[in-house]
Amino acid sequence: PGPDVVFAVREEGAPAGPFEGAAVVLVDDLTVLTGAADAAAAARLAREFAGSYPIEARPNGKIVDVEIVAAPAELEMLDGRRLAVWAYNGAVPGPEIRLRLGDTLRARFTNRLPQPTTIHWHGVRLPNAMDGVPALTQPPVAPGARFEYRFRPPDAGTFWYHAAGGRQLEQGLHGALIVEEAEPVRVDRDIVLVLGTAGPVGGGVPPVRVNGLSRPDVPVISGERLRLRLINATAARGLAFKVEVDAADDDVHRR
Repeated sequence: PGPDVVFAVREEGAPAGPFEGAAVVLVDDLTVLTGAADAAAAARLAREFAGSYPIEARPNGKIVDVEIVAAPAELEMLDGRRLAVWAYNGAVPGPEIRLRLGDTLRARFTNRLPQPTTIHWHGVRLPNAMDGVPALTQPPVAPGARFEYRFRPPDAGTFWYHAAGGRQLEQGLHGALIVEEAEPVRVDRDIVLVLGTAGPVGGGVPPVRVNGLSRPDVPVISGERLRLRLINATAARGLAFKVEVDAADDDVHRR
């Protein structure tokens, strides 16, 4: 396994603090600090991620079109019960939006909820008019109305989108936005895990689920290099995340 990696912004000449003695390599405007004092490994990581955070992401002429509809929906529980939620395109989390650095996203949004809403693009540097903060950067999208979001993300990385209202977010209105590097990082699989909630509409605080499941199972193959993208899509909860490896099945070892 490779070293643990932390991306952090650090002023030039500032002490490394808790990373004292760790290998430090500059990647564009960021500092890569590895948990092991292994300069060679840090250099390899720097080469892999070089170009992911350019000062300017030049357009490549490609437009990624998506349709997003916010509406009441029902999700089937494990015990067969139906849970009333609010969802994007009928699913919680909403559809995963994936584009490449330099692409332009054009998201046509329709509000079929009984109240106004907007979409906020969390963590993305974008024009203020596209930021989705109701009554501040745009008027709320009324029930039955439409709005087109259009922007070109300047950074590669793991982002997400959600309803700007915390209560609407907890009811299920969230999804992943992935901006891939212009030159893909070498991995066998890119897995997105969205930790969020869904409904009940008008009820109490719902439990946290991962990709809509209470206990997701992700099959892996021995020797795979995985890229795990973790998104905390709750309104205001700090979460402890644990990965358990179940190797009881001999087939896991063979694969």
